[in-house]
Amino acid sequence: MRDRGSVVLIDNKKVGLIKRTRNGSVYYVFSGGGIEVGENPETGAKREAFEELGVTVKVKECLEKT
Repeated sequence: MRDRGSVVLIDNKKVGLIKRTRNGSVYYVFSGGGIEVGENPETGAKREAFEELGVTVKVKECLEKT
């Protein structure tokens, strides 16, 4: 399984999620995706947030790193 980085976007006590629909089911996910070769989790999470949402994020805390 590929390592992944994700971001939890919080603004004014609201959480930013991505709405997805698959096989008729609607669900919500945090922005994120696979970490590329040479990236650390923080860099991967920042890149994914920019690719998926067009936002530049500042990582305040890394919740888990393996």
